[in-house]
Amino acid sequence: AAGNALEVIEVMETLTGTAVNADLWNLTAALGGEALALGGLATDAMEGVSLIEAALESGAAAEMFGRMVAAQGGPADFVDRWPDRLPSAPILREVPCPGEGFISAIDGFALGQAVVHLGGGRLRDGDKVNPAVGFSELASLGQEMHRGVPLAIIHAATEAAADAAERAVQAAYRLTDAPVEEPVLVYKRIA
Repeated sequence: AAGNALEVIEVMETLTGTAVNADLWNLTAALGGEALALGGLATDAMEGVSLIEAALESGAAAEMFGRMVAAQGGPADFVDRWPDRLPSAPILREVPCPGEGFISAIDGFALGQAVVHLGGGRLRDGDKVNPAVGFSELASLGQEMHRGVPLAIIHAATEAAADAAERAVQAAYRLTDAPVEEPVLVYKRIA
């Protein structure tokens, strides 16, 4: 997902186990495992990964997230009632894939700029951010696509904004005829 509330939805679905995003889970476990090892709370990264996964599976991570939300002035029942607490955009639109093939490249910067132009970020000082807008169900690198299959779902405030976002999403994706190897989630450990 890309966009404020949409990213929170993806996190909450993973934390509560309602719709686990495997990439988010695996990246959280890998980075969290490293952090626990670096902080001396695990003997090594592998033990840290096990601790992170246990916290996710047991609900302890969701409980801690709820306490963090409350400590920052948010609703104390956020974890239990997050679907009611997050805004939603009035316009949802699937972005049809314009061609056939395998996704070989995605211009992440262009997608980010498209979210900003939807109102999910500030173009200039004083602009209000609309937390409901953005993209969900984004197609991934290496994924096989067919004409008309959604590349993403746009969450927009207006039809005009959705029109512009549709063009931006289609332009951000590159297709190739040959299968593409899916990239590894964690490319390299630096230290």
